[in-house]
Amino acid sequence: MILPVFSGKIRRPRRRGKKKSAKKVPSFVTVVIVTLALLLVVILLQETLPRRVSVNERLQPSDMAALLPAGAQMSPAGWLEIVDVPQSSYLVGYVIGDGTPFAAYLKWNRASGKYAMVSSLPLTAGAVRLHGQPTFSALLLGTGAPDAVAAHASDAATDAMLVLVPRGDAYVIATKIGQDGVAGPAYFQSAKNVETVAFQDVNGDGSKDAVVTVPTTKSVSVFAWINGAFRYDKDLSWTLTTSERVFPEPVAPPATP
Repeated sequence: MILPVFSGKIRRPRRRGKKKSAKKVPSFVTVVIVTLALLLVVILLQETLPRRVSVNERLQPSDMAALLPAGAQMSPAGWLEIVDVPQSSYLVGYVIGDGTPFAAYLKWNRASGKYAMVSSLPLTAGAVRLHGQPTFSALLLGTGAPDAVAAHASDAATDAMLVLVPRGDAYVIATKIGQDGVAGPAYFQSAKNVETVAFQDVNGDGSKDAVVTVPTTKSVSVFAWINGAFRYDKDLSWTLTTSERVFPEPVAPPATP
């Protein structure tokens, strides 16, 4: 039998790949809907979040005075800006007719879109009180402690101080527990050659303690900041008093004529 002879190359069938699907282009309606949704989100955020005040819009002393109670007398320098995000608040000192000093707390009211006085604290506690127009200074107590404020009332010889701490929408007078274990207001005073107070971390816990020194007797009292109060520390007071008496600071010799 004679077999037929085939000439030429054998062509294999080509495999057809899957066609790549064309990218879908968002329709005009979809773009419009997404744009409107983003605009709606921006509007809602502007209405919900407090408005950031620029430098030129910060409260001026005249604006602060207008927010105080009727008859309040405010010192132009008797206020402290408490920088916060997104809006700063203010502590403003004033006195009323009988001379009682107060600290007004002014905060931004998101609902009304303006500042308002949310609380007012008399700078008195029993027999302790500040006399005259109060001024304020920031007092950062360190780790585990709130950002406190020192309320001052000074005259030519003495600087009296009450330590204020934030509590909700108000400031309150911090607590000081004395050597006898009795709790009272955190009241300190400094007078040249009589008594001085400094805030520093003595016990190494990261929080600043109140160190009261009486130069005439070379005695030192330490009130450590523990559990939200200044507490008298007997051991630290004894240690620093001993160090002050045994190793006094050198005194410069008098100038020769």
